[in-house]
Amino acid sequence: IGFIILGVVVLLVAIYYKTDISRASVILKYSSTVIMRNLLVVLLGVLCFLAQIFFLMVGLWLLVSLYTSGDVIRDTVLGYPLPRFSVGFFRWVLILLVLFAMYWTATFVNNLADFVTSGTAVNFYFARASRFIPAFKDTLVYHLGSVALGSLILAPISLIQLAFGWLYDAFTATGLEGEPNAIQKCCGKICCCCFTPYKKYFLRVTETAFSMVYLTS
Repeated sequence: IGFIILGVVVLLVAIYYKTDISRASVILKYSSTVIMRNLLVVLLGVLCFLAQIFFLMVGLWLLVSLYTSGDVIRDTVLGYPLPRFSVGFFRWVLILLVLFAMYWTATFVNNLADFVTSGTAVNFYFARASRFIPAFKDTLVYHLGSVALGSLILAPISLIQLAFGWLYDAFTATGLEGEPNAIQKCCGKICCCCFTPYKKYFLRVTETAFSMVYLTS
């Protein structure tokens, strides 16, 4: 029943936003054209996905190794079906560092593929003779810093956009939506300390920055 209700809600939302969806379909059509004419992008995506799985397995192996390297805790009274180990302060530090490395590595590999794909799309748009190879080479030579920085900030900023974006959309109006109503004007003044930094910083930081970085360089 829940899935049926959810399906009806999705259908109603799709009907309500049919104009926006029709506009977005043009972008999807263009992106599929870019992919079909640059199959090396698909190969890069598959390789990066396999690399993410590899680094995940390595990270899990390191976590298990760190946890089991401590002294075994033996409870002779109650017992426990699984072995437990003592984890001191320094092991906790190492475990946290490995977790951070797993996060950074996984997002770095993902954003590396996104950056190369963005560069390929830019080269395709400007009808360069060679599209994928220059984008891949330029990313490795000039843009690894941008990919590394994006890997740190994109995920938390995406969570902030997901949590705060609906509130910003409800209490503000853009030029496409017309002038803000009285409630939006009032909320915009009361919550300006929240809306202004969100609009200037958090709202602007998305994966589209990758294509802008490649384009401007």
